[in-house]
Formats: sequence, structure tokens, C-alpha cells
Amino acid sequence: MLAFARCMRERGIDDPDPEPGGGMRMEIGADGVDPRDRGFQAAEKACRPKGADVEAPSVAGAVRS
Repeated sequence: MLAFARCMRERGIDDPDPEPGGGMRMEIGADGVDPRDRGFQAAEKACRPKGADVEAPSVAGAVRS
């Protein structure tokens, strides 16, 4: 998961490192990312091989800021 987060950041997506013993947490909304954004989708697709166990974020399942 760490490699996935780093890969996303390299592509301009604010994706913090996962918490030890926990999962990844991504903020959406005015201060966060929009999973419908083409830039986000392209980064997620490019980084998917680095985070095969990472579930793709969705509007319904994401954390709102």
C-alpha cells in the first residue's frame, strides 16, 4: 500500500501513507480528491499494479472532508 500511495503522490494526487496496522484513507470533497476526476482515474490506473490489494475509492465509500 505504501508504494501505491507514493505512486499516486508522484502523479499529483494527495494520498497520505497508510497508517501502521490500518488501511489507506483518502479525503474527498472541497479539500480532497474527486474519484471521478480524469487525472485521479489515470493515476489510479497507473498505480494499480503497485497496490493490488488496494480497493479503488468511490464517491460512496470515500471519506468526506
